[in-house]
Order: sequence, then structure tokens, then C-alpha cells
Amino acid sequence: MAGGTLRVDTAAVRDVATDLTTVHRELTGAGDRSHAVADAVGHAALGDSLRRFSDAWDDRRQELAEQITVLRDAATGIAQSFDDVDYELASALAEDGS
Repeated sequence: MAGGTLRVDTAAVRDVATDLTTVHRELTGAGDRSHAVADAVGHAALGDSLRRFSDAWDDRRQELAEQITVLRDAATGIAQSFDDVDYELASALAEDGS
């Protein structure tokens, strides 16, 4: 692949990591928020249904949160790796040009 160009918008990749952090925070707090809504709904049976539904999803929410953490860390690592390689290549080119 002679003469090819690879461009990676590392800021966009970092933005993905930031967005994944937000999703993680929402997932991990969803159970508590669901219980607060269940308490405020004003109908005992509906509140109980909300609590049961929320509790039934606790394990899956935890699994998703863990998977999102892996993706977030990967996105951060990818952006950093591309930035590091770009810096090293630019440094090598600057040394060759001296």
C-alpha cells in the first residue's frame, strides 16, 4: 500500500470515550433512579412493577457497564496510541531533515 494516507481524528475517538463514560454513569445509576420514580409514581402496584423490572435488570446493567468500560478504555488507548505514533513519526522526519 505505497503512498497511502491514514488519518485518524483522535479528538473524535476521545469524544467517543467521553460519551461512553456518560452512558456508563447513566447505566450504573439507573437502578436508583428507577426506585425513586417507583416511589413517586403514586400507584402502589405500578411502583412495585417498576421496582421489580429495575431489580431484574441489575445484573444485565452491570454487565453492560463493564463492557462499556472496556470500550471506553480501548477508545482512549487507541487515540493515545495514534497520537504517540504521529509524534514519533514527526520527530523522526524532523531528525532526518536536519
